[in-house]
Amino acid sequence: MIKFNAEGFDSSKSKIIKNILDTLSFPHDSRDYEIKFRQDKFYIKCKKERFETIFSIDELMHENDKIYMKLFPIKNSTILDCTAGLGRDGILLSKLGYDVTMIEKNPILILMLNNYLSRTKDIKARLLYGDSLSYVRIAKKIFDYIYIDFMFEKKNNAKPSKYDLFLRSINYNENNKLNFIEEMINYCKKRIIVKEPIKSKSKIIDCDFEIKTKLIKYKIFNGKLGK
Repeated sequence: MIKFNAEGFDSSKSKIIKNILDTLSFPHDSRDYEIKFRQDKFYIKCKKERFETIFSIDELMHENDKIYMKLFPIKNSTILDCTAGLGRDGILLSKLGYDVTMIEKNPILILMLNNYLSRTKDIKARLLYGDSLSYVRIAKKIFDYIYIDFMFEKKNNAKPSKYDLFLRSINYNENNKLNFIEEMINYCKKRIIVKEPIKSKSKIIDCDFEIKTKLIKYKIFNGKLGK
């Protein structure tokens, strides 16, 4: 179980967070993690991997990713970020002028993102708590682009960053990625973009084409509702 020291929150929020951690299902080795929160900084320690770091979401927000214009060529389009995580992609896309809806189903990550968004009022991205498939089924909203980030998965071969180590310790994956993508296509006009490590052994192979960088590959599936 992950230990959480929430001295940056008031007592009522601390109790809520601890109750959430007690009920969520984490990977077996996550019991070695300890998380502390102070103001906008998160302190993460992993005894098993002899790993300790400090970070805030703020430090992820450097705008140097020109790849976005290749992935999302239509400016001011609507994007559904199905796996918000620490919010880097969704927030930067919002800053570039896209109409972004971010969904995250891990309540700890929602607390972290809300903390960041509360301090940066100029960001227009919408943040929702819940399951992305449930959301599109109920809302029946169509997006120009749908974005899915599987970068934090434990089974990929890439050396994990301090952010990935944290995400792997508290997050959990879709049970069946292929079914997830196949259903999401029904709510997409242009493209579904699936982000994976370049050395990923993913079974997602039947895409329309790929866009690659040195460390990342983006598998592109054409949407069913438009060109």
